[in-house]
Amino acid sequence: MMIINKESITATRKKLNDTKKESEVIDEVKKMIEIKSALQWRSDAIAPCCGSLSSYTCQLGNEIELLSDVLKAIEGGDRNRAGDLLEMYARIVEENQGREPAEPRFS
Repeated sequence: MMIINKESITATRKKLNDTKKESEVIDEVKKMIEIKSALQWRSDAIAPCCGSLSSYTCQLGNEIELLSDVLKAIEGGDRNRAGDLLEMYARIVEENQGREPAEPRFS
């Protein structure tokens, strides 16, 4: 299972330096898009009864768009742009995780 956090994004970013790992990077970015799309679909489906999720749905849409730009840059051979976008995405994910509620603690 893939967990999307700053560390996993940074690891993907580092793989961009190795041309032999390009397909691996593409697969990882596609997996991130898949995960974020599923989360967006779920949040969008329950947003009518939980209005506070609409901003979360929008946030996920922005993340998907950014990841799509990363994918286009990689497939277009622009590794520098892809790397810059991945670094930007890592900062966004880190900021957003700081705003998420803490995991519930069970006694």
